[in-house]
Amino acid sequence: MAVEYDERAILRHYTLSRDDIDLIAAKRGDHNRLGYAVLLCRIRQAGRPPAAGEMVPPEVVAFVAMQLDIDPGVHTRYARRDETRREHVGDIIRRLNLVSFDRKVTKALITWLVGIATNERSPVRLAELLIRECRSRGILLPLPVMLDLIVRPEPRRS
Repeated sequence: MAVEYDERAILRHYTLSRDDIDLIAAKRGDHNRLGYAVLLCRIRQAGRPPAAGEMVPPEVVAFVAMQLDIDPGVHTRYARRDETRREHVGDIIRRLNLVSFDRKVTKALITWLVGIATNERSPVRLAELLIRECRSRGILLPLPVMLDLIVRPEPRRS
């Protein structure tokens, strides 16, 4: 479930709409505007926020910064306060009407997946179908390790 960052993917997923730009303009400071914009696009593209330590390539930051007429170098100052990043992620999730991948959602998706797994045995294909289903239901995607646990459950030990 790698996130693609080729030129075509960057143009497709990181081009800001007029509404995006208006929303971003309300943030204080260039570093927060740029950080929020990159997060917004990244969540829409990948279906989840970046994991801790997961970096967005500099060419992506530069492309978003260019649209906002902001120096891409300010991105290194973004979210020095973890609280800022968490607030921004929460705001974006609400604005995109996304649902967290919690226990209730996990149970519902496993029930759905059991029906699919009777005909499809490939864990890779099951993961693809699960990702598609999450996107269609507006559910934030879990980390890849969680997807793997769902589609490749360990055999139960007695």
